[in-house]
Amino acid sequence: MTKVNGKASRDGFFATCKREYSDVNIARLGTVRLRTISERERSVMQIAATEGKGTPAERASLFKAHLIASCVVDPQNNLMFSLENGDLDKLQDMDTRVATALGSAIIDFCGLADEAIEEAEKN
Repeated sequence: MTKVNGKASRDGFFATCKREYSDVNIARLGTVRLRTISERERSVMQIAATEGKGTPAERASLFKAHLIASCVVDPQNNLMFSLENGDLDKLQDMDTRVATALGSAIIDFCGLADEAIEEAEKN
């Protein structure tokens, strides 16, 4: 982060808008490339999970699918899934062991607290 006299600068704050990437190994998938999400993306997912249509279980499943779709990228750092073409429905049908491992890796990498997922699952 850019600092002025040891303090964070405006430019330093905006530098955090740049996405970071990491490769993680997920059983049954192999190496999966992840990207961080923006605060805007996280907020949209959280609202959908807490105030969206469906049962709490359906909203929790949709939250995890949305998280996966928003964070998994191809080797060129392009999103691998779409939020609009049926990918979310397909992601919700993933084997739970794979979805849970991938979701946990994303939560860790993106700095999301486990409490956020637990809160989404409760609502």
